[in-house]
Amino acid sequence: MHKLFAVCACAFFLDGCAAAGVAVLGAGTSAAAGTGIEQTTSGVTYKTFTAPPEQMHAATLQTLDRLGVELFEDQVTPTGWTIKGLVAGRKVDIDLETLSAALTRMRISVSKDDSIFRDASTAAELIVQMTKTLDDVKTAGAARQPRTVAVGGDN
Repeated sequence: MHKLFAVCACAFFLDGCAAAGVAVLGAGTSAAAGTGIEQTTSGVTYKTFTAPPEQMHAATLQTLDRLGVELFEDQVTPTGWTIKGLVAGRKVDIDLETLSAALTRMRISVSKDDSIFRDASTAAELIVQMTKTLDDVKTAGAARQPRTVAVGGDN
């Protein structure tokens, strides 16, 4: 109840500024509703993928290469990987965290010129593109799997 009051009070004091009111009401919500992308108010973007960590790492590197992101770090960490790159004067920081053999959580932050301000829009698009790459990898892997057909039995 206190949060609702605070949001209403902020909206009231913004004196009719609709864009600011929407920003206050939307703070902390996903900009890409329905895609599983979570954006924090600090501009850090998260997504959990149903993919083995090694597959997610490979898909991330493939996506960054395809999009022209210049890598300058790709290190194994105790929980997964840290990947860093540059694109159009923006620093891209990615952490892949192993949650299980089939789940990987991605944390991505994009900032320009070491600014404290984050480019959440670019981070969200990178995640969308990584999702597409991962889907392509999974589809290609499924297409290569031999189909087994049950042939009559001893009934």
